[in-house]
Amino acid sequence: METLKFPVGAVGVLLTLLLAVPPVAWGHCDTLDGPVVVDAKTALAKGNIAPVLKWVPAAGEKEVREAFARTLAVRKAGKEAQDLADTWFFETLVRVHRASEGAPYTGLKAGGAEEETIVAADKALASG
Repeated sequence: METLKFPVGAVGVLLTLLLAVPPVAWGHCDTLDGPVVVDAKTALAKGNIAPVLKWVPAAGEKEVREAFARTLAVRKAGKEAQDLADTWFFETLVRVHRASEGAPYTGLKAGGAEEETIVAADKALASG
């Protein structure tokens, strides 16, 4: 019976490559129609921060609360100010949320960027 022999160097190179390539994140919390931003829109519309606090750890809550208060204040200055303030709040919230997951913040993505399986899972969760 013949055994397969792998060169030790090749195995080492393969392991190094696997460890060097960052994992692909398939989350959608950084999209404009993902659950984090949807909850942020609800919070801003109601003037109540409660819907978004579930997305941040206790260590990030102070920053998010301050951003929320500032956003509400700036929104009163007109439509352009509201749009700018809302986007800034979404970015702050998503950045703090992503950091809590150990993931980098690479900006907000356009809606519809999610994979079909993630959309289906969200629908299943929403419908129970």
